[in-house]
Amino acid sequence: MEQFISSVVLILIPMIITYATKRNKSYRHKTLLEQGQKKIEFINSYYSTLSKLSNSNQIEALKPQLSSELEKIKSEIDQLDEEFIHEEQNLNLFQKLFLTFKPLSLFGWIWAIIFYASLIFLSFGILGFFVDDNGDFSSQALESNMRDGEFLLGMAMFLGFALLIRWFGMITYRRSVKSSNISNALFK
Repeated sequence: MEQFISSVVLILIPMIITYATKRNKSYRHKTLLEQGQKKIEFINSYYSTLSKLSNSNQIEALKPQLSSELEKIKSEIDQLDEEFIHEEQNLNLFQKLFLTFKPLSLFGWIWAIIFYASLIFLSFGILGFFVDDNGDFSSQALESNMRDGEFLLGMAMFLGFALLIRWFGMITYRRSVKSSNISNALFK
């Protein structure tokens, strides 16, 4: 039992690290966007207050400075968005293998759910390798099941189904990323 728990913990560690890393990047991105929004609000309130208190010559002289400041903030936010999108699109091997990234579309979620359901059935099938006719776990049951061609064929079919669903999930992700890149390029 201790070996089982330790192996489950070892399997979960990369998933937890990936989740924490993405969460930190998302938090940092959100914080920088909020800072940019506060700068824009400050510039707007400064301009509106100054326009109420000053004459039009001073305001006209100040407009280019405020405009350049707003352009600078916009370019920083655009660069931050591009970096964030680029980082989100780079998937590591673990994420590609087990579909641990956040799906970008409804079909992505459907493929991920079906993939994990098939992995659950596959794991029960693998546990079934060790069960004999009396319902006991034994190595003799493993040997007899390994000789049984139908059982191996069924396991190969489940594995093939899981890999096919994984492939569909990756295709859906790539299409979603491609369409989001196109829409981002169109609306810039």
